[in-house]
Amino acid sequence: QYGAIHRLTYQHPLGNVKPLDKLFNRGPYPAGGDIDTVFMGAVLPNQPEQVVIVPSYRQIVNLADLNASLSGHAPGQSGHPGSRHYGDFVRPWLRTEHHPMLFERQTIEENMEGRLFLQPR
Repeated sequence: QYGAIHRLTYQHPLGNVKPLDKLFNRGPYPAGGDIDTVFMGAVLPNQPEQVVIVPSYRQIVNLADLNASLSGHAPGQSGHPGSRHYGDFVRPWLRTEHHPMLFERQTIEENMEGRLFLQPR
């Protein structure tokens, strides 16, 4: 199995320091593909087992019905490791799963998790 030797770690800049790697990094995960496949996973010649480059975003746009469009990204929506959205898209990304892209205000409001208000001081 290709993913048994090719491993992907989503590495945070602060994850280079132990033991912070356990908090900030996500992985390693099995990763298939190479630079010539759709689910690309590039490696360095001197580290063929460590995947260092993967696409971070996928988008499938239905121009006939934008509300049927899909997208996916990894590792997560948030850059804060304390957030539940820090690495929440890794597993769906690895399974090539996508989420709906919402374009209409009503659909967005029906599916939103919350609302963030930013006000100047």
